Amino acid sequence: MYLYYLLPGIAKGEYYDFSLDKFPQGLQEYYQTHWVRMGMDTEPKEKMVILLFILVEISTPIPCEMMAEIANQDEYEVQKVLDQWVEYLKDQKIDKETCYSIYHTSFLEFLKGKRELKKTRKLFDEVNQSIAEYFTRKMA
Repeated sequence: MYLYYLLPGIAKGEYYDFSLDKFPQGLQEYYQTHWVRMGMDTEPKEKMVILLFILVEISTPIPCEMMAEIANQDEYEVQKVLDQWVEYLKDQKIDKETCYSIYHTSFLEFLKGKRELKKTRKLFDEVNQSIAEYFTRKMA
């Protein structure tokens, strides 16, 4: 599976800055490379962490508008982040709306293991509250 995703990236020139000895060795290193290429090791990243947490927590395809509302962010800014992450997300049309989810279950599991996305962070109490409030409003 690793090569299935790595080879198209090589063909598109995404790994032009890697020498062969620096290519990810296996799926976990490949996902760690994703993490870095997504900009998750730079500051400030709180907005990206929140958006990624929403995707991980909901774990089903959701539209940009929903993510923006839950994160209390401008939809345009959220879409810019999603556009930067296009190779790490699966997008699909649901009811004429583009919805996003993490592209593969094993990548989702990798993300759940990242310290930055641990559910015990105070920040995510607020995000989970926003998710609950969003669904409460939509069901009313």
